[in-house]
Amino acid sequence: GNGTNQPTGLLDSSGGIDGVNANEDSTGVLQVEDLFDLAYGVKAEYARNGAWMLNRATLPLIRAFETSAGGYIWAPSIAPSDPATILGSPYVEATDMDAPTASTFGTGAQPIIFGDVRRAYTIVDRTGVEIQRDPYTLAASGQIRYIARKRVGGKVMIAEAAKSLDFA
Repeated sequence: GNGTNQPTGLLDSSGGIDGVNANEDSTGVLQVEDLFDLAYGVKAEYARNGAWMLNRATLPLIRAFETSAGGYIWAPSIAPSDPATILGSPYVEATDMDAPTASTFGTGAQPIIFGDVRRAYTIVDRTGVEIQRDPYTLAASGQIRYIARKRVGGKVMIAEAAKSLDFA
């Protein structure tokens, strides 16, 4: 969101988190170096609790990346309680994140976030859940209408706690 009648989002241009520019190559798509730049672009105190946030369409690209030693940077879950990881940090699939495509550079896409999002972003309950009973609107059909309302807000509070990968 942009803050106008909606919470300010993580990727808002005026109040969101900072970005790390992606390394452009001849194909214009995501590279393994981009992930390293993003992971090490976050301060150590926030990277310790860091997690990746990305679109599901980004995962096949990342799962194919190998290190110079021949191992993959994506690691599967070993036990049901342990999450799968990218470079040793867990990830969360977020459908609202951009999906990198061929020639993503120059589009302004921000397909991946890394950092301690819990410290970066704060969600505030403005009011509790309010429920109103309306016995008049549907009285002709013998029904009672209930109206529920809840107000929440959100804002980036510690911008340095997370960073996004920018395809500027």
